[in-house]
Amino acid sequence: MEKQQLSLTDYLPKPHPTKQVFTRHKTPIAAVARFMGYSSSYVCSLLNGFARVSPENDAKLRQFAQLVEAEPRGEK
Repeated sequence: MEKQQLSLTDYLPKPHPTKQVFTRHKTPIAAVARFMGYSSSYVCSLLNGFARVSPENDAKLRQFAQLVEAEPRGEK
């Protein structure tokens, strides 16, 4: 049997795809947390990949990311 070579990156959490949207638009975590109805620390865990994202939370994150993307720049 052949051993599979693992690296440290195999064990690191994978950020949620919407994190890039919020970072690019400089959206505060507090705004995401307020939209979702959760604490900012829990939302940080979701976005950074430390907490498992349920289908409902995934839908909320994607919905808010769409709102952020649709907002004209400079009018935040």
